[in-house]
Amino acid sequence: MTNRHQRIEPYMKRLYGYAYSLTRDADRAKDLTHDCAVRAITAAKVPVDEPAYRSWLFRILRNQFIDGLRRDQRISSNPSRRRPAKWNIGAATSV
Repeated sequence: MTNRHQRIEPYMKRLYGYAYSLTRDADRAKDLTHDCAVRAITAAKVPVDEPAYRSWLFRILRNQFIDGLRRDQRISSNPSRRRPAKWNIGAATSV
């Protein structure tokens, strides 16, 4: 495990808690937390002192959450970009 992996590990539970408070969805919170960790581990510039590092992590997560909301709004407001509805074959009746 690299130094960056070790550095982010103590914050993972708190990041997940924050993500869950934003999304109210466990799966989405896990995805946000994972995406935040990946972005932090692969970042070119990382804050050196711990308070700045911690706030940087939470800012990454918050910004990713907001980006997701914006993306969902764009998709739902633009009919050509909407995701196709799921087919419910079991509900079909034979004629």
